Amino acid sequence: NTNLNCNGTDLKKTVAIINGGESFTTGEDIYNGDELAKIISSPDKYVTYIYTGDLITAREFYSNNVLTTKEVFEYNANKQLISLKRLKPNNAVIYSALYVHSSDGTVSVTGYKGALTDQNSEIRNRKVFFMNGQISKIETYMMENGSLITETANYTYDGKHTPLGNVPGFDKLTYYDIALSGNSNNVTTSSFSRSANGSPDATQIQYNYNAAGYPVTAEEVSTAGKSTIFQYFYE
Repeated sequence: NTNLNCNGTDLKKTVAIINGGESFTTGEDIYNGDELAKIISSPDKYVTYIYTGDLITAREFYSNNVLTTKEVFEYNANKQLISLKRLKPNNAVIYSALYVHSSDGTVSVTGYKGALTDQNSEIRNRKVFFMNGQISKIETYMMENGSLITETANYTYDGKHTPLGNVPGFDKLTYYDIALSGNSNNVTTSSFSRSANGSPDATQIQYNYNAAGYPVTAEEVSTAGKSTIFQYFYE
């Protein structure tokens, strides 16, 4: 039996409590040595991680114990993410993204519907800005009714480890999606605004940490007052 506690550094389980109500397990983590092998969200729903060396090169999503989608990641010689493909089980590409690392330190992300990376299939254009190695801002550009709309997300951080902070390869996937799952520090505030309407949505997150500097609880409170508490268990 795994001895779950609050003081280790390998995340084994995450529990969420929404608005003070019932709690549910959002993820149970299975490792292969140091590498993350699988995150289980329910007995028949899980994600498997596939490594090449110390890089995560694919993730497979299962529902009802059946493969539903697969994500394939490619990197350059500097171990920076340069492409993502989201595939159906039959390997048909449903989404592609290309990541261009600029000399000014920003990353430009272009998303495409399907396998063709041309203008006709482009569905998203995004720019990622960094400060002290962390993502400070993401701008997403889109056309709506003939005018350009910019969505801006801003982030601030603590100086501590994230729950999955010591999983190899996870930090390379920080900006592959908007979820910021691979950060080396925890997000303490996030705000989202659109150029079309002024007032931003903001979320604040407060943490309690164990002796090793990993979060044992995180309380997320949105502008609307919705509260979610996450509990993290380690070994």
